[in-house]
Amino acid sequence: MSISVIDFNSRWSTLLFLVIIWLNLVLIGGMLMKRAAAGWELSWRNVGRWRRQALFNEHVVVHSMDSNISISKQLMVLSSQSRIELRETHLNSTVWSNTSLLAFDGTSQESVALRTTNTTITELRLNTAHLQAVANGLELNTTTERDGSGQSRLNLALVGNVNVSMTDDSLANPVVLEASQGTMVGGFAQTWENSNVTSTKLSIASVPDQTSNTRQLSVAVVSPHTKCNYGWRVLR
Repeated sequence: MSISVIDFNSRWSTLLFLVIIWLNLVLIGGMLMKRAAAGWELSWRNVGRWRRQALFNEHVVVHSMDSNISISKQLMVLSSQSRIELRETHLNSTVWSNTSLLAFDGTSQESVALRTTNTTITELRLNTAHLQAVANGLELNTTTERDGSGQSRLNLALVGNVNVSMTDDSLANPVVLEASQGTMVGGFAQTWENSNVTSTKLSIASVPDQTSNTRQLSVAVVSPHTKCNYGWRVLR
């Protein structure tokens, strides 16, 4: 087991990560992830046929080949070949997928639930923290305050052949974590303003399992503006 701790003394926004990724093989997988994403985007040459769905919500945008929209307690959008964008003050996300199911309401704490299958590309930004991932499927649940603060919370699960890259733009020497062929990445994240946190601290641990040829990887970063926990057992 190896653990390292770094204190960046940063006044800028960054990310608290607690990442536990069960891997069949842990690699520095940026090149592999980029090739997978590029190949998948090339297969969507008919992207010009996508159209924006009329959802009457400035925070949720859906472009798709085809969507079925229904309203009960929530507005439900079932789409094929879609690009779904979440646009919040502190949280922005874009998800491309072959099949997606989106549900959201319009309460003071507006919640959004998204499930995708059949290959998913995800870009997620929490303040200056940035996550990119390619996986077989995704489940994402977010809640955002509508009281003027715009603070957001999210639960995230990426499953099946997960290739992931995580960075933070606020650091003078940005931290980059890249891993490939993960079986699952899950997590909880929350944007906040914490005046008691005045510096950025990073911890990394890697624990191999010799019997199953897997690896448990954890990364934790705490900062004044964003708090995130990523890992297969941290969903809340």
